[in-house]
Amino acid sequence: MKLSLAKLNLMRVTLAGLAVALLASCGGGDQIEKFVPSRIIVFGDEASLIEAPVAPSTDGNKYTVNGVERMPDGTTLTPNRDCTRNPIWVQVLANDYGYQFAECLTPTTTPRALMRAQANSTVLMMRARIDAFLTSPGFNSQDLVTIMVGTHDVLAAAAEPTTAEAVAAAERAGTRVGEEVIRITDRGARVIVSTIPNVALTPAGRASGQGGLLQLLTERFNARLRVKLQEVRGGGHSVGLVLGDELVLAAVTSPSSYGIANVDTAACVNALPDCDENPSFLVTGAQTNRASDYLWAGPYQLGANLHGRIGSAAIYRARNNPF
Repeated sequence: MKLSLAKLNLMRVTLAGLAVALLASCGGGDQIEKFVPSRIIVFGDEASLIEAPVAPSTDGNKYTVNGVERMPDGTTLTPNRDCTRNPIWVQVLANDYGYQFAECLTPTTTPRALMRAQANSTVLMMRARIDAFLTSPGFNSQDLVTIMVGTHDVLAAAAEPTTAEAVAAAERAGTRVGEEVIRITDRGARVIVSTIPNVALTPAGRASGQGGLLQLLTERFNARLRVKLQEVRGGGHSVGLVLGDELVLAAVTSPSSYGIANVDTAACVNALPDCDENPSFLVTGAQTNRASDYLWAGPYQLGANLHGRIGSAAIYRARNNPF
């Protein structure tokens, strides 16, 4: 499917206006009473996933450049992966509260962060996991839930036979994410939800020949999500919005400002999550700095640098929204 430049630009202008109008809707405000969650519950796709460890390892793999243990000198790498290094965004958020996941747990520590994300998840797949959680153990007013999902919905939408059908599918998926946020907040829990990065900017998106369409679909998905969030009762008292798409765009636009040297290609040689900081797992250009200066770890998956920044944005929302 091909889009004319004029039509695409018009759509972008319309969406940009919508974004400005909505920007403050899920923003902060003065904290009325400091909210400290009793647990953090994670839903979404592999952007939020730590896999269950495979014995004898106690460290689960992540869909980014996994960290590894250091020798006593503090710099020389070992073959052993260390899931506390190169944390993904939900780990950054959980760490701020001193919470850990069972998939990446210090011995004797009780996990207070629950992993319910799933690799390659679509919105409907996530909804099924939320359904299961509602059945048992259920949400409560001391829960903080995170959501980032939609990349695979955009990819599926791009395969629709017409642009109109593709746009409708992407918008439907974005609305459904908002509906899940409402379901969760109606049960008293707070939610941190992130928009998804522009799929056209990923290594696979750049190589797809569908850059214009993927950008449009990502924008429509994120816009519909944000519109649906207007229906959350309590607004910023219940939900905080992280603009993951804007953070990634800023890194692409001004990479040096973010310590990024490569925004085009994936750092990892193998399919994720089988990738870590050791040179044998990285493309030549990523080996010198252990991929810390690569925006992307995989075809659609972010590297540790941007995970850290999205995680910091999530902390800001969790600490400053009037939860």
